[in-house]
Amino acid sequence: MSTARNTKIVPCGSLVDERLKVWYNIHNQRNTRRVLSITKNKQKHNRKVMRIATAIIVITVIAIVLFAAFWILKPSAANPMAIASDSPLANFFASASDANRSVFGLGTEKLASAPAQLGTELTVEYLDVGQADCTIITIDGHTMVIDGGNNKDGSDIVTHLKGAGVDEIDYIVATHGHADHIGGLDDVLNAFDVSAVVMPATKCDTVTYNDFETAVYLENCDVIEPDEGSTYTLGPAVWTIVACDKEAQDLNAQSTVIQMSYGDADFIFMGDAENDALDYIDKTYDIRCDCLKVGHHGSADAVNSRFLRNNNVRSAIISCGIDNDYGHPAESTLSTLQKCDVLELDTASCGTIRAVSDGYNISYITSTAETHSS
Repeated sequence: MSTARNTKIVPCGSLVDERLKVWYNIHNQRNTRRVLSITKNKQKHNRKVMRIATAIIVITVIAIVLFAAFWILKPSAANPMAIASDSPLANFFASASDANRSVFGLGTEKLASAPAQLGTELTVEYLDVGQADCTIITIDGHTMVIDGGNNKDGSDIVTHLKGAGVDEIDYIVATHGHADHIGGLDDVLNAFDVSAVVMPATKCDTVTYNDFETAVYLENCDVIEPDEGSTYTLGPAVWTIVACDKEAQDLNAQSTVIQMSYGDADFIFMGDAENDALDYIDKTYDIRCDCLKVGHHGSADAVNSRFLRNNNVRSAIISCGIDNDYGHPAESTLSTLQKCDVLELDTASCGTIRAVSDGYNISYITSTAETHSS
């Protein structure tokens, strides 16, 4: 006799389905954890990449800013931007460049304004040496002599310098080798301590040139070969060689042409260079010229209206002798200056001409006691 039991019979298929569900859930949970782990790793990697990229960008920006600041604050001709002259970095660079004299070479498009610490006066004296040339520039105890007249003018130039209280000369510039420009420079070299001499582009086989060269050798000073674009300091003023055609056949055309800048006042000294040099400067440089020392004693080819107008020339100085044999200054040159409203002063009429600038304005005092401003 069999006994009945309360037994629940579960179909085999249903049991399998339950187990599959459990397995499926466990498997899904594992996959979910694996996906979350992979996602977290990717997020960590992305954050690391972003941090590295951000660091690279920040370092690059800092480097660019520092590089830009260096060029902005350095008193270099490559940079036309003005800076505060009393800033520590400006003083540092100004003192460094003054110690070395040479500031870095300029580009050929824009000249630097002077890193001027205004408050002192720049004096430019165009000496009356007859049919010859001699210019003396002084500022803040620094002195520069451009050309030295004829041989007979040497002692007078020395007397003039000593009378002005000059003990040392920073630079002598011999624009070219003609006797009416270097004749008295041997006397100047023999009488003063000279730091550096800018030599003519070409030597001359003359007694006068040999005397000059011997005096340079005995002075044992620095010798500078004229290179266009080179920039130097004279105290708080800056001067630049803006032309020197060493390939020219004519010595006059080889003249070393100089621009001197002090604050907003700009001077150009042409030596005996003429219109070809003016055209070259006009095309090559973004230049200013308040006062032009006219080339070659005011010859017929010494100036042109294009340069005068493009560079806003306000005054022109001509060094020439009374009733000289060359008819200088030429009537055509005087006419061009007049048509362009340029104040003209010449040593034949005015004697020694003294220009004084505070870095903003220029005043002219002549030996005839006349005073002019530009």
